[in-house]
Amino acid sequence: MSWDEPLSRVALAFLDLEMTGCDPANDRICEVAIHRVVGGEVVDRVVSLIDPGVSVGASVEVHGITDAMLAGAPLLEALSARIGEVLEGAVVIGHAIAFDLAFLRAAVARGELAWAPEVAIDTRGLAQRALRVGSASLAALAQDLALPRPTHRAEPDVLATRALFDAICEVLRPETARHLLLAQDVGGRATLRGDVEATLRDAHAQGRAVRVCYRVPGRRAIEDLFDVWALEPPRVEGWLHDKQVQRALRGDRLLWVEATDEPVARTAPAGWTPTIPRRDV
Repeated sequence: MSWDEPLSRVALAFLDLEMTGCDPANDRICEVAIHRVVGGEVVDRVVSLIDPGVSVGASVEVHGITDAMLAGAPLLEALSARIGEVLEGAVVIGHAIAFDLAFLRAAVARGELAWAPEVAIDTRGLAQRALRVGSASLAALAQDLALPRPTHRAEPDVLATRALFDAICEVLRPETARHLLLAQDVGGRATLRGDVEATLRDAHAQGRAVRVCYRVPGRRAIEDLFDVWALEPPRVEGWLHDKQVQRALRGDRLLWVEATDEPVARTAPAGWTPTIPRRDV
């Protein structure tokens, strides 16, 4: 797997699990769905109920999977090799994926799986950054964006996650999986994607404006031409053309940046000192 390959050539493994509860140490996986996607096409998949070896208990109220439905289903160990094949070399993607990864790692510790991914793309974190949303639950996002409806069953939730991923990519315009990995970090650390930084630096060197799309949480994304005066990742400071105002923009709020042939509208005043990192929008 290469995080720096173009997304159109990378294998993406969309994953969802259903469990008997919320505790990876004591609860078990009872359903798995993984779609391996390359260039927008499903090239392999594994979808199966799993005999968890314990009762589903109260979790039946969430996913509707009963003990009777699981009678005769394969054990997770029996699917280990197949799951490994579908995941091998792929970028794993899921909604609130840390929850699923915790169960996969617990299964590895018990000897039920050979291995589990260490890093994955989380569509929940990406949606919180890229989209103006209230709730970031998969069900709420699917309703807001008119996506396939998740049902708390593994494969329908994979289909909803795939559709959400496509909607996010339309906004963020990632070229590689690494761009998405950087973009999903909204936990308090501002990040500036490498391709965005390179575009900003080139524009500054050439005296050209860039078109930026940025979003402050709770507001709609805004597009404007921007003159780069100073760049100190993860912030960039300069002049917004339409707003006619000087601003320092946080890197984690820049959704995308593209080069233009427009000359800068205003250069930094003589004797100007950057305010980075004390002011942002």
